[in-house]
Amino acid sequence: MSDDETNPQQRWHLDRRVSIGHLLTTAAVGVSAVLWLSDVEKRLSLNAQSIEVAVQRIDRIEARQATALTELKVEIREGFAAMRLDLRMLTGRVDRQGERTSPQHP
Repeated sequence: MSDDETNPQQRWHLDRRVSIGHLLTTAAVGVSAVLWLSDVEKRLSLNAQSIEVAVQRIDRIEARQATALTELKVEIREGFAAMRLDLRMLTGRVDRQGERTSPQHP
């Protein structure tokens, strides 16, 4: 037999008595855990709100950019149309000028 089996004092055992210090320490750890989780929940909620505000801001910016892009496309199309009109007018003037200055053949 080993020493542990022969000496009952050295064997591992559970004590039914619980010390006040152990109870207070366990309670303090429990309260600390609850407070920590509460703080984590608050920070998580604040981050979620910040993300929602950022998403809304991004959506507004994208909407403004889409509107500006549409307006820019319209301006470009109008500019090209005006350039085509101007080019046609210039072509007509050049043709008329050419007709006036061309020598007459008998």
